[in-house]
Amino acid sequence: TWNGGTTQIDFTRGNAGGNPVGISWAAVEFTGANWVVQRLEHTYTLSGVDEAETPTTNFNNIGRVFLHTQKRMIGGENGLDEHGHTVYVSATNAVQFKLASGASTPANHVSVAYAIENTQTAGMPMVVTRSSGTITAGGSEPRTTTLSIGKTLTDPSIASVVANNYSAGTGTAFPRPMMAVSITSTSQYEFWQSDTGDTQEYRTEVMEWPTGVRVFNQNYYRFYVDNDAVNPTDPWPAGATDLA
Repeated sequence: TWNGGTTQIDFTRGNAGGNPVGISWAAVEFTGANWVVQRLEHTYTLSGVDEAETPTTNFNNIGRVFLHTQKRMIGGENGLDEHGHTVYVSATNAVQFKLASGASTPANHVSVAYAIENTQTAGMPMVVTRSSGTITAGGSEPRTTTLSIGKTLTDPSIASVVANNYSAGTGTAFPRPMMAVSITSTSQYEFWQSDTGDTQEYRTEVMEWPTGVRVFNQNYYRFYVDNDAVNPTDPWPAGATDLA
């Protein structure tokens, strides 16, 4: 969590055990009047079902909102099916959180979602395209799974993809719940897995970033013969032959 009072990042561990944990981080600031960032935190009641949180302020358009998600656990919640979650925007007033059905003691799981919205409507607004599904267990390792974005991107160089997921399976055969995701073309993205031993449920968001209002500068001109009317008709000089 960003601490505005100390201008520092606060990290919260679910288990304050004696094992050291290495972390890396980046603080990203969204500046300007068109950005709205809201933080939602959810402690689970049940496993295997969507549970909703309401943003402080309703989103203007869910097609211009994406999520950055985090999760922590307390107690002995260290199984494969307790590692992840799925989180997605379902309405202008709701974000859904879900644990794998096998996750034990739901109250020991806490998810956080930063909902990042761009309200710009002029120029080229942000477009967020969502998808979800299941990647079944098995297959060669490592494995890539190619999936459709659901639309054709105008320019992949100004697009990004984020994903969250949870795994089936008990035990601690990590890194099975962990997948990487990247955009591979104007219409597809792919997941990369090093261990395919368990089924994965995923949700993705592909963001086409907004650009400013385009300004057109005129650099070509054509002169017309004055016909004493609002709209000229004869390019200069007068007659059938015109200046190129």
